[in-house]
Amino acid sequence: MESIDDLLVYLETQPSFFFFSSKAKALYTKAPYENNSLLIFGAETEGLPEIFWEKWPERFFTIPMRPETRCLNLASSVAIVLYEGLRQTEWGSISQPL
Repeated sequence: MESIDDLLVYLETQPSFFFFSSKAKALYTKAPYENNSLLIFGAETEGLPEIFWEKWPERFFTIPMRPETRCLNLASSVAIVLYEGLRQTEWGSISQPL
């Protein structure tokens, strides 16, 4: 596993990455996922740092929720988004079950 010391610098070299936040407006199903897309989630309590919003507002997506819901569990959110990414990329390098 690769260790990243400075995420901002690292992301500048990456062609495909997306942020997920309950504050975003675009739906997670609209993100143009690729096989090697990076999916970035913030902490349930704090979200993502403001610098990401300032640099890449067009890369923020959300999972729709009921208005009275503050946020989804982080693990559930990751599962939802990962499944959509795999679906859009025709399951990437994962072979489909028989």
